[in-house]
This record gives sequence, C-alpha cells and structure tokens, in this order.
Amino acid sequence: MTFDTHICRRLHEEHAAVFELCRRMEQAFSRQALPPAADEVTWHSLFTKIEQAMEHEVWKHFNFEERALWPLLDASGDGELAQLLDEEHEVIREVAEELTSGITLGRSGEFDPAAWRKLKTAALEFSERLVSHAQKEDLSLLPVLDKLLTPEQDNELFGAYAMA
Repeated sequence: MTFDTHICRRLHEEHAAVFELCRRMEQAFSRQALPPAADEVTWHSLFTKIEQAMEHEVWKHFNFEERALWPLLDASGDGELAQLLDEEHEVIREVAEELTSGITLGRSGEFDPAAWRKLKTAALEFSERLVSHAQKEDLSLLPVLDKLLTPEQDNELFGAYAMA
C-alpha cells in the first residue's frame, strides 16, 4: 500500500511495526504455558519492546490521531469514521492497562500461574485488537486522509508528529 502524503506513509510504517510486534507477541505468548523465570532475558527483552511500542507506536499515535486527525475528519464529513476509531482506541487502552500491569508484575519476578494466564490473555487480546484496528486504519483512515490533505496540511501534520 502506498500513500502520497508524508503523514500517511509514517502512520502506515508504524502500523507495519505494530503488525510485526504483535506477531512476535502472539508467537511468544502462545508457546509459553507456564510463567517464565524471573531472570529470563528473552521475556524481559520482549516486555521492553512491548513497552516501547506502546509508548511510541500506540499512545503517541493514538493521541496524535485524536488531537490532529479527528477534527479534520469531522470537518470533511467523515466524523463517523473518527468516532469508530476513537471507540476502538478506548477499548485498546483498557486492555493495554492489563497488559502493562502484567508486565510490571513479570519484571518483579512475581508470576504465579494465575497471573501468567491473566497476562497471556491480555497480551493476546491486545494484539488481536491492535492488529484489527491498524488494518482498519490502513484500509479506511489513511486513504481518506491521503486524498483530503493539502501539501501544506501534510507538511504541518508531519512536522507536528515528528516533534511530539
């Protein structure tokens, strides 16, 4: 999928990064029946990648869309799309809270089987919801924006996103 605007290309690149991270999460969590050892480097590395992705490709991305893009969609008559995506942001944030809490517990080495199952469920749900959401944005939001934005708006949005 190619886009003409800088901001749509950037958001699409972040979606690609999210798809890869979610693929890795699904593989790792699906294979691990019991809680990993507290000193398991592979899991701590994955936890770090998840936390970084949440900060950069999810929260920053969501906040930018809500602040900068939803008003543009509303003004162009595509407010229903913005509302749908905004509702998905809220659900994803709720699941992310569970995931974040589980990761914090895992970093402390306090996993028991019940806590591990809860984290595993949150991770797989987060991945499923985030992938579906990113796909929806790639197929619905980005094409609308790509046609809607003037070169000046694109440059302004791209600059604002880079500075955030």
